[in-house]
Amino acid sequence: MNLKSPTAKEVTDSSVPHVPEFILSAIYQQLSQVVPTWSELGLMGGISGIGLFLKEYERAFPGQSQNLTQLVKERLIEEVNSIGSLDLSDGLMGVTWALNHLFDPSEKDEDWKDFEREVIELAISNFEQNCQERNTDYLYGAGGDLFFLIESGALDFEEYENRIRATLALLIEQMQGEEGKAYFLSPPKHGVAPLINLGIAHGMPAYVALFSRISSWKNWSEVDHALTGMKGFMQSIARFDQPSCFPYSIEPDNPEKTSYDSRLAWCYGDPGIALQWIRQAELTQDTDTYDWALNIALHASLRRDKQKNGLVDPAFCHGTVGMAHLFQLLAKQTDREEFLEASNHWIQHTVKDIQTGELLQRFTITHNGETMEDYGILTGIAGIGMTLLGQNHSIQVPWDHPFLINY
Repeated sequence: MNLKSPTAKEVTDSSVPHVPEFILSAIYQQLSQVVPTWSELGLMGGISGIGLFLKEYERAFPGQSQNLTQLVKERLIEEVNSIGSLDLSDGLMGVTWALNHLFDPSEKDEDWKDFEREVIELAISNFEQNCQERNTDYLYGAGGDLFFLIESGALDFEEYENRIRATLALLIEQMQGEEGKAYFLSPPKHGVAPLINLGIAHGMPAYVALFSRISSWKNWSEVDHALTGMKGFMQSIARFDQPSCFPYSIEPDNPEKTSYDSRLAWCYGDPGIALQWIRQAELTQDTDTYDWALNIALHASLRRDKQKNGLVDPAFCHGTVGMAHLFQLLAKQTDREEFLEASNHWIQHTVKDIQTGELLQRFTITHNGETMEDYGILTGIAGIGMTLLGQNHSIQVPWDHPFLINY
């Protein structure tokens, strides 16, 4: 059964605007100065994520490239033992995921397979610890562990599958809420009260994508039950009469503090949440959920003011290029022109901001009042480059899988 509207028109690659290729070249040249010396190795902010853009650029423009992808691989192999954490965002799991896509199949010898299995075993132990500590964060907690274990194929090995399932069951048992409405409650941290985090980057929406992926090929009833509970909870709190349908977070002990003014972004915001539930509805052929999620996405597509919606820069995490990519995925998923128009709007904003600013000479972000250079795929120029490159060329590396929006 096709859940798309019978009046929907197919969205094709010819429907998206072309990006001036001098912008892509300038981004590549800027990154070429960074790769030899940039100290960060991680997936989201370091050279392993940057390498994904370099590989795709060098495939698209072989005559203009400097074979920087090879340099990235060599640096990562030499320095992998110096990585101090396991996190998906900036630790060993993220670097291993990136290397798996930077390497060609012929480069994955027995040494690589042994290394990957060692990382899987570390990831399982980390997953167990994070679940015991109720650290449900995606980028820095159990969610990122689970993403890596799914992507690495660990669930296809019985020796790993049973252990992962038992740990996942423990995590699901910790969910709270009344019958038919379940949520994860983040423990108090740094003086912040326990809360229900509603951002993909750090909260419950990440588990919609992760559990949906598991449910699509594993008959784990506890996962299906958790998805049903999360859907019931999300539907109970959605508001269509507010700027955003969902808030950043909810404090169960102080519901009066809840404010429905979440930014329009990947990390927090309605478009990513809507896309997760549209995909889940298609998997389960749930027309009511599909229509509900589609209306959330349509509500978000009308929000076009950059400042009012918290789009602080052109980058992926909470910037215009992230919105362009999300709405393009929504357009392809639903064949709705409204999403293509929204995507094109944010692409045009991104290109304009790049052309009128100094971002192609030195890309910086402001964090906690401090200005710093950022070259990564999450909040830096590599993520801008990868998204814009995809406007003009087909992308083979699944670079957006770790963002859980094309998953």
